[in-house]
Amino acid sequence: HIQSSQQALGKAMAAAEQVAARLAEERKALGELQARTLDHERQTMRIELEKLRRGEEESVRVLCHLLDHNYAVFQAGQRSGQATLAQQLGQYRAACLDAVRRLGLAAHEAVPGEPFDPSRHELAEGSTPGAGAVVQATIACGYTFRGAGIRPIVVSVQTSGDVAPGGGLAGADVGRGADAVSGQDA
Repeated sequence: HIQSSQQALGKAMAAAEQVAARLAEERKALGELQARTLDHERQTMRIELEKLRRGEEESVRVLCHLLDHNYAVFQAGQRSGQATLAQQLGQYRAACLDAVRRLGLAAHEAVPGEPFDPSRHELAEGSTPGAGAVVQATIACGYTFRGAGIRPIVVSVQTSGDVAPGGGLAGADVGRGADAVSGQDA
């Protein structure tokens, strides 16, 4: 009777070892499945995040394009000589700038008379002005998105040799003005 108990105990132990081995295999397989699932979720999240970034970049490009036209219309209103129209366009522009500022997009204008700074300014035709050039006017705003530069301010410049007798400009680098922004020829 003791011998049959020992045999039964041996069989039970062998069965327990088989169950333990199968459990270890199942645990290992479950761990591998969890790792693959986690990797797949991470990959999916990376793809979705990249889609969002691309969508955000495209949205910012579209907003900049719209703001460029907004600025061109604002400048035309300023040149029109109609004070009421200029004021209304200024208010509309301010409202648009406030709306995009909430998204992290900021427009920047140059101050006439400030020195040309190639890190902040560029000429419409892409050339570099000579030393001593100062900003004459903003042609198109520069933009930053969440503090990162998107585009420098497009300006016209006046160099020290550009002042003609009587205070007028002689050959200042004006570019194409607001038409450079709207894409129309002067």
